[in-house]
Amino acid sequence: MPIEIAGTTVINDSRNITDVENFGNSDTVYTGSGANLTGIQAGSSSFTASGSVANGRAVLVNSNGTVSVPTKSVRSTPFLGSATNIVSLSSGYVRGVFDSNANKVVIVNRTGGAGQGDALVATVSGTDITFGNNVEWSSGNGVSSFRATFDSSNNKVVIVYNDSSDSFKLKAIVGTVSGDSISFGSIATVYNGQVYTYDVTFDSSNNKVVVAFNDHSGSQGRAIVGTVSGTSISFGSSVLLNNSSTNHIGATFDTNSNKVVIGYRDDGNSNYGTARVGTVSGTSISFGSETVFNSSNISYTRATFDSNSNKVVIVYSDVGDSYDGEAVVGTVSGTSISFGSSADFQTSGNVTNTDCVFDSAANRIIVTYEDGGNSGAGAVIIGNVSGSSISFGDKVLFDSENQGNYPGPIFLNNRGLLVYYDDNDFAKARVIDNIETDVTSGNFIGIAAEAISSGASGSVTIIGGINASQSSLSVARKYYVQADGTLDTDPGIPSIEAGVSISATQISVGA
Repeated sequence: MPIEIAGTTVINDSRNITDVENFGNSDTVYTGSGANLTGIQAGSSSFTASGSVANGRAVLVNSNGTVSVPTKSVRSTPFLGSATNIVSLSSGYVRGVFDSNANKVVIVNRTGGAGQGDALVATVSGTDITFGNNVEWSSGNGVSSFRATFDSSNNKVVIVYNDSSDSFKLKAIVGTVSGDSISFGSIATVYNGQVYTYDVTFDSSNNKVVVAFNDHSGSQGRAIVGTVSGTSISFGSSVLLNNSSTNHIGATFDTNSNKVVIGYRDDGNSNYGTARVGTVSGTSISFGSETVFNSSNISYTRATFDSNSNKVVIVYSDVGDSYDGEAVVGTVSGTSISFGSSADFQTSGNVTNTDCVFDSAANRIIVTYEDGGNSGAGAVIIGNVSGSSISFGDKVLFDSENQGNYPGPIFLNNRGLLVYYDDNDFAKARVIDNIETDVTSGNFIGIAAEAISSGASGSVTIIGGINASQSSLSVARKYYVQADGTLDTDPGIPSIEAGVSISATQISVGA
């Protein structure tokens, strides 16, 4: 029974109280073990907010003593992590694909020049990259080149390659990621003709793999649809893409229109840059009319889809303009595509081996290439799509003097990964990050214990305290401050420890 002493109520045995924040008043004293108490936010202090502060967000302290939620912005120049050796064996060619189901990157490499095909699973944490064991997926030493895509319907990686030991026939194999390893099914033949140039993409609307390629023997561009079942893949009949030799092919899938877009060099039309829109139906694909995106001799065509602007971006080297690096933005309508004006990302020429991917965290296009104007150094640059145009920031060179060979970008959930090989043919990887933030290890002060309006004062759990404003935390895990003040087990860049979770709703700040 409560006892009143000089206006103060004393309640014995607070085990029956389950929420201190909403019970009693400042004139009430509770005694007992408190075994069932919740809602306690130990180690909290009051601060004035500059801007609205959401409950449970990490906050930084400003120079005037106020607190605010970290602000994230997009870098104009990409950040590159340190180079990490992928394998200790000679590679000569390397590519990668993100497995969104396993949250892993599968890196495909070739051992010993035109040798065996290998693959390994990479885990990216902040700027750190670790690798599983290298697994052979080819039978023999006939792998010349390869491309890969991820089938998100079946959660499988599909590798397409041409086999130099079998008359350069186009082949494919399905990989399954489990933990830090990958296993493969049997090899399937995509096309029996001689193939050197090709690309592959995944149609997530129809759950089909689409391969576009040049039939060297027949001097025609063709496309074919693949269906994954278990650890196998089968293909329908190929259809005509272009009735002349078709090279430097880049394929992507437009998730807005549910169409496949294929860009290529049309050798039968003065080597002009050309594109077609494909519609998958069953195990076949049909195409709309051809559209020229550059009336010049082009090469090294690659394509990606910007899901923020719902645009297709094609990057290439303009051979007719001293090999300048250029990009063009395409808009799909029905079975047609229209393009804006091309934009240069490098005007000094000598651009080769371009590639690109969409960064959905920054809503930017990551473009990689070899910069012949800088002794063949690898280069990374970021493009921003606006309407039917694209503009670029400043490039970053890496592994200079012919060391950044055949660079290829991959995008994960929140950052990119760059793979390439050096002049010694060793495969390497680097993290690409396009998001920056104003929170640092020096100004991170804690986590908001309540929602605080701009200009108002509110409670913040400072370092050393326990914040109970979280939800769905994995217990006994270290969490990190992200660029926007949210918490995640993946280290941000920079890596700032938020604390250790002690329950699904509580985190020991800075622990």
